[in-house]
Amino acid sequence: MYTKKNYSIGRMLSWTRRDIFLFFLFSTVPVILYEILDWKWLHLPWLPIGLVGTALAFIIGFKNNASYGRLWEARKIYGGIVNASRLLATMVNDFITNEYAIQDKTEEEFFEIKKTIIFRHVAWMTALRHALRIKKPWETTISNKSDQEVMKKMHI
Repeated sequence: MYTKKNYSIGRMLSWTRRDIFLFFLFSTVPVILYEILDWKWLHLPWLPIGLVGTALAFIIGFKNNASYGRLWEARKIYGGIVNASRLLATMVNDFITNEYAIQDKTEEEFFEIKKTIIFRHVAWMTALRHALRIKKPWETTISNKSDQEVMKKMHI
């Protein structure tokens, strides 16, 4: 999954070049048949085209809303993890003291304990990040040529 803010035209064309080529191929055939071979019976009225276009706009709108909802839910979960991490660091610094210790320890010993807890939490967040970036089987298809190229580049 690509999560950049902006993509270059070259990157977009590399993903869609096969579809663009097929589109131009399939769209030139009826134009040639209509204009050069004079097959005027290929003419379509505008009403069904407009009707299908309106229905397609509604479908795309609903899908866009659903994907935005998933994005917003992921941002809320990420914000919760960030807030919980900050709270954990604050609690570790505030509660790991001699006041709550069974045996008194030096500040250096407490610093090492706090550092170990915080580093373990950072390790958990790193493991979570790597687990979320693993390619899932439903994200790519073997039949799609663009996905095959991406998988080759990532050595999957």
